[in-house]
Amino acid sequence: MVVGLGSGSTSAHFVRELAKLKLDIIGVPTSSATEKLALDLGIPISHRTTSALDLAVDGADQIDSS
Repeated sequence: MVVGLGSGSTSAHFVRELAKLKLDIIGVPTSSATEKLALDLGIPISHRTTSALDLAVDGADQIDSS
């Protein structure tokens, strides 16, 4: 499974929990900080840009009424 790994503190929590699951995944990070965290936790990384992701997870930075 190819998983898009977002940026920021909420995404970092997700990456840490994801690593604990020991799933057969490849992460596609949106930042160098997320890439470093994923690699440090044993999640393989790819920089695929031409294939669709199976799942992408990122935090909500801003929410408004519209």
